[in-house]
Amino acid sequence: MAQNNFEGRIGFAGGYFAGWNLTDFDKLNSFVNLHDSQKFSRNGFYFHGGGGYVYIMIIPNLRVGGIGMSGSQSISSRISSGTVQKIEYHQSFGGLSVEYTTSLSSVNISFGGIIGIGETKLHLKNLIPNSDWNDIWKNFGDTISINQNYSNLLTTTYFTFIPTMNIEYSLNRFTALRFGCGYAFNFARDWYINESEKVNSVPSAIIRSSFYLTGGILIGFFSN
Repeated sequence: MAQNNFEGRIGFAGGYFAGWNLTDFDKLNSFVNLHDSQKFSRNGFYFHGGGGYVYIMIIPNLRVGGIGMSGSQSISSRISSGTVQKIEYHQSFGGLSVEYTTSLSSVNISFGGIIGIGETKLHLKNLIPNSDWNDIWKNFGDTISINQNYSNLLTTTYFTFIPTMNIEYSLNRFTALRFGCGYAFNFARDWYINESEKVNSVPSAIIRSSFYLTGGILIGFFSN
């Protein structure tokens, strides 16, 4: 009788998502000073990952799940000596998703959010062509010369909250196409250089909130 009286969906699904992340790079770009004035693009970058959900059946049409996505953008400049300056930006997040779902025929519309942890990495590189093995070791620890290879990794992890909306079109009982969007509110934390030493005086606006679009395919079991 409990099953007969239940109203709402039952089911579960998981799949692959790909999309586009539109991060605000204005503050970061104010610190970028490459030889040919390249900056990080406002047009965004490719973002991808995966996730899934299950209807919990305690509250009708409510589902919980998990998701993780990541993407990157890089810029580089080659100066007359052949040296390459390169900056790589990488962003990722993973978290718990909670969504409420309603239907229009074969289309499910879900509203909810993601609570999780995000990470941003900035990899700054100075790459000299035709490096000599002996020179690399000779220059190790040299704090004066700038005419050498170097690499600094700046990292931060932070709490993120992402309101989301997703639209799913069921192809059949076991497959659905998904399109969605989200807006990530990122709450900045400390930065570290080369994963060990804390960095001081980091502007809070370096980690900006970002908007992203996603699409993908889900495989599972979908009820009416």
